[in-house]
Amino acid sequence: MSTTYLQAVNDILTETNEVQLTTTTFPNAVGVQAFVKNAVNRAYLEICSHNKEWPFLAAAEGNANDPFAGNLYREVSEGVRWTLLKTGSTSVATDYGKVDWDSFFITTEGVSGATQPYEYSNLPFVTFDDWVNRFREQEAADAGGEQNYGEPKRVIVSQDGRYFGLSPIPDKTYRVYFTAWVRPTRLALHGDVLLIPDEYTHVLYDKARYYMHQFKENEMQANLARTDYKQGEKKMSIDLAGTNVAYMRDDRIGGW
Repeated sequence: MSTTYLQAVNDILTETNEVQLTTTTFPNAVGVQAFVKNAVNRAYLEICSHNKEWPFLAAAEGNANDPFAGNLYREVSEGVRWTLLKTGSTSVATDYGKVDWDSFFITTEGVSGATQPYEYSNLPFVTFDDWVNRFREQEAADAGGEQNYGEPKRVIVSQDGRYFGLSPIPDKTYRVYFTAWVRPTRLALHGDVLLIPDEYTHVLYDKARYYMHQFKENEMQANLARTDYKQGEKKMSIDLAGTNVAYMRDDRIGGW
């Protein structure tokens, strides 16, 4: 069962002998209850932002029947260079949190009307400046009266980071596969579910306890919670991301 925002807040309140919230009192919490709500939110967002490639932030679940690398795909049309990475996103705030620019792969398989033999190719990433210096002039001419498009050979990113571009400009419809991770959002409603797997919610609790004990000026308990958090987050990183975190970021001057 996934942990909700209300459950996480009440778990911390119970541990510190404070009155729990209900679904009715949760929206208008004041005093220490309001502080714990903020502490849980802060801990949650900080853990999520510590590694933007956490598996639980994947933009889509993997598909064992999908032969292509990447958890997402966008169809690109003939003559269109730039495609918005996230369908329906209206700003940077709602875009993906991270995109793996080395994961882009292009194919005609799955495109309506495409027939075998299908085309398949990796799309190496080139920087925007490199594309400007090496390819833009010729491809600008291709996009003009000649409309001399071709099979894309490389992928570029727009300067605002919201679009991927193909070079050369596509000569037909393709599917472009890539891997991305979502941007975590601030918890707001009592029923909001934490993306962090239940077996690691204790890491979030340790971080929230740290803030709670600081609030109550209990430095000894704050230090214990900080130590527990460091150990838990390190194990979480190894288990979920295969990395060994050497240190944690502190929220106070001096570091963890």
